[in-house]
Amino acid sequence: MKNNKKFTSTELIIVVITLVILGLAATPFLLNIQHNAKLRVINGVKDATEHADKIAHEQYNQGYAVQIGTTDRYFLDLNQNGLQDINEPILVLGHLDSTSVVTSLNLQGKLLVSESKNTNNDALYIGFANSIDELESSQCYFRYEQATPSTPTPSFTIKSSGC
Repeated sequence: MKNNKKFTSTELIIVVITLVILGLAATPFLLNIQHNAKLRVINGVKDATEHADKIAHEQYNQGYAVQIGTTDRYFLDLNQNGLQDINEPILVLGHLDSTSVVTSLNLQGKLLVSESKNTNNDALYIGFANSIDELESSQCYFRYEQATPSTPTPSFTIKSSGC
C-alpha cells in the first residue's frame, strides 16, 4: 500500500469554503475600522479642546488675563510680564478663541482645519475631508464655536455621519 499525503479535492473545497465564510464574517468589522478610527480622533479633538478651554478659563478667573484694548478680548499672560508673548492664547469672554484652539492642540496628520465661511460666526471646523473647501459638507468634523456676547460659553459639536 502506498501512503498518499495529497489533498483531495473535497478537502480543498472545504478549506476554501471555510476561508470564504471567515472572510464574509470579518467584512463588517474591517469596513468599520476607518469609521471608528476617525470618530475616535474627532472625539479626542473635542475632549482636548474642552480641557484646554477649561484650563484657560480657570487661568482667566485667577487673574492671568490681560485685556486687549477696550474689547472683550484678553490674552493669558502666563509669565506675568504684562506683554503678549508667542503662544500665549487669546480669550474671548474668558474662553479660547478659534485661533488659540488650533495653537493649543498642535494638530498633526490628516486632520484639516477650516474657519467658518459665515462671517457672523466665529466657528472652527477640524475634521476629515478631501479638501478644506469640503470640510463643512463632509459631515466628519468637530466644530468649535467661540463665545460671543449672546452666547457667553463656547459650543463643542461633533458631526460624524460622513466618517
